[in-house]
Amino acid sequence: LKADDAIMMDDGALTQSNNGHIRYEATTGDITIGEINAGTAKVAVIATMGSILDLAVDTSAVDITANDLILTAGTAIGEPANHIETAVATLSASSGSGGISITETDSIIVGAVTLTLNSVQTDGTFQTVPVIQSGLSTGQNGSIVLNAANDITQENTIITQTLTLKAGGNITMSTVAATNVTDGSVFYNAEENIAVATINASGSNVTLKVGQNGEITDSANDNDVNVTAKALNIIGHGVQSRVVKVDDQTMVLMKQKAIETKADRIFIAGYTQSPSKMDVQT
Repeated sequence: LKADDAIMMDDGALTQSNNGHIRYEATTGDITIGEINAGTAKVAVIATMGSILDLAVDTSAVDITANDLILTAGTAIGEPANHIETAVATLSASSGSGGISITETDSIIVGAVTLTLNSVQTDGTFQTVPVIQSGLSTGQNGSIVLNAANDITQENTIITQTLTLKAGGNITMSTVAATNVTDGSVFYNAEENIAVATINASGSNVTLKVGQNGEITDSANDNDVNVTAKALNIIGHGVQSRVVKVDDQTMVLMKQKAIETKADRIFIAGYTQSPSKMDVQT
């Protein structure tokens, strides 16, 4: 479905396929979503110059159901007080300065998505139209809020000014994933564990928070710097010892799993006094 202006779905309106791909595109206006359900297929929603919004009064608990989802907007995706609610496996989203606000009902992967459809032209012929996108990004002064009921797995790059990831389970960055933030803040908040690859926020504050039994670890178990920040706040544990007596060998293993940081200031608040290990590079 493609419109030169806007696409508006009323409350109760449903677009559903039998596990077939769905693409909504508005060239100049907003796309306001009621409910889109592609089953195990893929969905792309593209508001080239506008925003992708949820209805202000909306009876659907989930706005978009699909296996893979691409969201692209010239302005905003969702709103801070009215997120786009998803039930998807893999997500890629890109917005302008209006930012991204998404809530996932289960676990989600921030990754690469490709969707290819045959588009009918005005002369009746078909044209193959691919949509390829990866990671999460916003324009200047944009912010990203991504909440998930369970795990968040970051497989691709996130670029924004202010970032909040909140998971009811784990937050795991793949070894090649990176988060790049300028002059804002980064908050990774997991009820369980956080595995960090690369967070570049040299002019910003970074907060990593895990649950009472969780750990903050290095995804790659190497000596590369994981977090670069103006200030780093650690809430919870680093690598915890699972033995009663911490010997030299245990400390070596803990050091391999520990995150390496490069920050002007580091603040640590833990739940207990169990042995932990964090390396600081200056």
